[in-house]
Amino acid sequence: MFFSFLMKAFTSFRFLFSLLSSAILKYIHPKNQMEYVTNVSDSYKNNKLHGKIMTFWKNGKLKRNDNYLEGEFVDGKCFNENGNEIPHFIYQIKPSFIGGDAALFQYLYTSIRYPKKARRKGIQGKVILNFVVNKDGSISDVTLVRSAHELLDNEAIRVTKAMPDWTPGMNDGDPVKVKYTLPVTFKFED
Repeated sequence: MFFSFLMKAFTSFRFLFSLLSSAILKYIHPKNQMEYVTNVSDSYKNNKLHGKIMTFWKNGKLKRNDNYLEGEFVDGKCFNENGNEIPHFIYQIKPSFIGGDAALFQYLYTSIRYPKKARRKGIQGKVILNFVVNKDGSISDVTLVRSAHELLDNEAIRVTKAMPDWTPGMNDGDPVKVKYTLPVTFKFED
């Protein structure tokens, strides 16, 4: 799980991966420059962060040393490139709509225009979309996962593509591209 998440996070580079005997995963840039080293032993349990997470700077110095228990952060320390302790920051942060989920729902509520033809025909349903929140927070790669009806699908896609920028996802202090799933329900009000 941890390995596949990091592979997705670093899609802008073509990295070679080598698993060392000490359970350290080493990412090597195509020009053979070490980019990132992570201790992956006991990193996930039941799809949740678990155990010790250690990452290192390019110079080999410790960047962070965190402990998780079944997805819950227990304790940890972060360090700058010189090895000096700095204020701790969260290891993984999901992307978020500016203002949170309530603001996202408000945006959808005020932006969606129920297609007149769909309303006349009594068409309702749930459209599920995937999209990518890029490193700069912009939205791209909007794709249909589950269709309700072509009229509803097109409206959900239009509104999603028009969304304002999000706060990007972060991995170990660096912004990353993250795929997001969004259900959009079209239902007549009683």
